[in-house]
Amino acid sequence: MKSRAEQLDEMSRAILIATDHIRYYKQQDKMLQSEIKRLTRNERTHRLCTRGGMIEAFIQEPEKLSDDQVMELLTVAFRQPAVSDLLQNMLEEAKANPLWRKSFSPSQGTLHFPCAASRLPFCTHDRKERL
Repeated sequence: MKSRAEQLDEMSRAILIATDHIRYYKQQDKMLQSEIKRLTRNERTHRLCTRGGMIEAFIQEPEKLSDDQVMELLTVAFRQPAVSDLLQNMLEEAKANPLWRKSFSPSQGTLHFPCAASRLPFCTHDRKERL
């Protein structure tokens, strides 16, 4: 039979091991949360680059327009009844079929537009992760 001192030592070691495990899993949780944030940020950055490029494809000489002018242009365009109706239909379709939005991924497309986030001539910052 173990003495009381041996039992206390054993329990103290178990507590130290459990504390180490807690520290380890807390660190793992922090790392995973950080990775989720990074991936979400990269996805958003890519979406902004892609959609910004799409908009610039329709604007003649976009570098000559200020941000306010582009915003005014988009405001006028999206106030058109046909555009509002189309947007509503697209949103309803996306809600009815969540996989519809996933059927085309801009990151798999062939068009790449200037990307301020990567400071490269083309938006390729997330391609490294897929390779």
